[in-house]
Amino acid sequence: HWPQRSQYLQNFYNDIDAPFERIESPDLEIEEHWTASDYLSHLESWSGTQYYRDTVGENPLKQIQTELEELWEQDLRAVKWDLILKVYKNTS
Repeated sequence: HWPQRSQYLQNFYNDIDAPFERIESPDLEIEEHWTASDYLSHLESWSGTQYYRDTVGENPLKQIQTELEELWEQDLRAVKWDLILKVYKNTS
């Protein structure tokens, strides 16, 4: 239930090109320490969650909330994701 525009993120923005010289950038990662509630709030912000809610008429997170909270086990858990950085140089 992802909107079509989400394909850019799923392909790490490799489908988008700029008319500039590409500069390689380092691999970057973000790490936070979240509760289960924090993580569910993050999932709530996803466009796919909103799209599902709009098309199906219910919140898909209700299907996983109880089990996720039980499996989370500890108060805080490390959550990591890659930061996608595209760097270009204007050579004109």
